[in-house]
Parts: sequence; structure tokens; C-alpha cells
Amino acid sequence: MPRGAAVYFGPFVGEKLGWEYVLFLRNVTKPITPKTTATASYGTIPYFEVFNEGYSSMETSYACVFDGKEIAQKCDDGLRVCTDYIKLPKSMPAFPPEVNDPPFGCRWVRKAVFISVLGTLATPKK
Repeated sequence: MPRGAAVYFGPFVGEKLGWEYVLFLRNVTKPITPKTTATASYGTIPYFEVFNEGYSSMETSYACVFDGKEIAQKCDDGLRVCTDYIKLPKSMPAFPPEVNDPPFGCRWVRKAVFISVLGTLATPKK
């Protein structure tokens, strides 16, 4: 899939129409084929799946949950990450902060920081 490509996914229970999500996708080796052979068929199409029961789908939203003294520091574009499935680097702050044995749940991270870390993982080492 080309970098920056738009991906349409769904419908899934709990996902919001028109919202932005960051997805970890798995390429399904067998493409989807049409059920009928119509003359205007587009043929087979590549197919990717959201894995880990959907927990690799992360909602983005403006949130006021981050650290800082000023309101402008506490609010930012965030990404909701379910940390039971997606392991974050220890250097990436998540909110609310995890304590020794956190209960199941999702945490907010700053979207720009998360995307930046993904960019470093995708860059080939020279």
C-alpha cells in the first residue's frame, strides 16, 4: 500500500463514521473475488484486515488528558491505544499513566509523537 494512501474500513460496531483512525493491518494473501461475474466487474481486489479483535484500530481525537500546567499543554490531537495489545515504548508517555499493574483498558498518547515513532520504525536502516 503506498504511503499516505486513504483506506476505507468498516463497518464495525463502535467505529464512528467520518472519524480518523490509525490502523495496523494484516495483508490477506487471497484477494476478494466477485460473487457473480458481471460484465462491469472490477475483478479481484486486495484485502487487508484489522487484527487482534479490532484492537489494532486506534481512534484519533482532540483530547485534554495530557500533562502540562496550561490548558494549551493539556490539550492536543490524541490517539487512543489499547496497551494490552499495542505495546508502547517506555519513553512514550500515555495518559492516564500506567501504575504497577494497570487494569485492562486504553490510554491516550499524543498523535504526533506516535506517528513520529512509527515513521522511525518504517525507515530502513542504512
